[in-house]
Amino acid sequence: MTVTLMTSVTPGGQPQLFVEITDDLPFTLFTHTLADKPYTGCECISPFAQAPNNPTLHMLLNPGHGSSSNVERIPMFILILNREKQRIEVMTDHHSRVVLCYNKSGIYLREKCAGLKDLAFVLPGHTFFSVLTDTGYYISLEKYIPFDEVVPSLSQAMEMHFEPSDNLTIKFLEILKECTSNQLSRHPKVRILASGGIDSTLLVHICADYILKGNQSRIELFNIKFFEFAKDAVAFRSLCDSPHLQRIAEACPDRIKITSASISELKFRSSLQQIKDLIAPCPPTVMMLNLGSILFHSTREADGSDIDVPVMSGLGPDEYCGAYAALRNGDTCTWKVSIKRACKDLFERNITRDSGVFSRVIYPYLEPMVTAFFSYLMETERYEYLRDKKILRDAARLLGVPPELVARPKQAAQFGSGCAKILKGGGYDIACLADPHS
Repeated sequence: MTVTLMTSVTPGGQPQLFVEITDDLPFTLFTHTLADKPYTGCECISPFAQAPNNPTLHMLLNPGHGSSSNVERIPMFILILNREKQRIEVMTDHHSRVVLCYNKSGIYLREKCAGLKDLAFVLPGHTFFSVLTDTGYYISLEKYIPFDEVVPSLSQAMEMHFEPSDNLTIKFLEILKECTSNQLSRHPKVRILASGGIDSTLLVHICADYILKGNQSRIELFNIKFFEFAKDAVAFRSLCDSPHLQRIAEACPDRIKITSASISELKFRSSLQQIKDLIAPCPPTVMMLNLGSILFHSTREADGSDIDVPVMSGLGPDEYCGAYAALRNGDTCTWKVSIKRACKDLFERNITRDSGVFSRVIYPYLEPMVTAFFSYLMETERYEYLRDKKILRDAARLLGVPPELVARPKQAAQFGSGCAKILKGGGYDIACLADPHS
């Protein structure tokens, strides 16, 4: 199979997508002219580069070094061959590697996205494509791994098999360790967004243990607060002071850094308009702006420039385990339906918001094998592992996390960091942005 996206060779012409299928699928050629506006049909196709000159792959991956000053705003995308529907689609980046977001309203380009991501993408139940060639006029993509080797999707999660004697907590921890270690091996340095909650605390201990084994990656434990005694800041100090983490930090002092950043109210308010622009098309609600602000200030240097390392986020378990207060009430059937809706919103809303603020975000809990495990627990009715995120808390105990951190209750990020004390109102209310100097 060969998938080619060819940019226009005539002034004002539209790029075209050519797909040549050579295996046993029921069609041989698919051609679609890329539209200017979000395309909401069954083949979700995005506009490509509208730079003055046709960009090369080198220019795309090295913004600022090419002949076009607009290269850094060119959207990245990936093509997915959906084997169930047997068609080519441009899909959202469920793992935040592509500067492109898809939701039920269509495709959105990230004109102000911070940084460019690898042209690589994995979606459960779909094939995996990667860039192969660069001719200066088009980018060719090709199937990278066989369908049979694709990681499990929700339906395939039912094919997971564990013996009655298997310890599911250990199995979960093994999967999460492998996914997290694979990410660390790709990056010499990673900033971990650590709130002191169970989600990020578990990731911190996994990453610290990875470094203790002699791996050369460096990690920075990063916490952000908007007032001195924010709940997350207190929990973060407890995390960093835990005996196990202290021993690892002493053994590898040059590879573990601890940073706590404090953001003033003036700085917070003065950045809200920029954050509103970055999170679009997400609505500028109080909750969205608060959450966007946390990521924004966690990924900027003191002078306002973007940091040059990826960040690791604990996003995911709240949705897959139904940990939000609104999801915890009601019967099991309602709870399951709410979880599925929350997981859908996770990709249509949360990832859309985050990728606009900063492109290089790593989500270990959204790795396909991890989400498949969550799905397995749901489909096999092992609800006790999901409720109150018991599977994460049990895994943390196995890693030596102190009991007070293991038992820390769910705390919404906007409240734990303290930014909700500045930008107040109902979470879904549209925020009224006033002049920060007035």
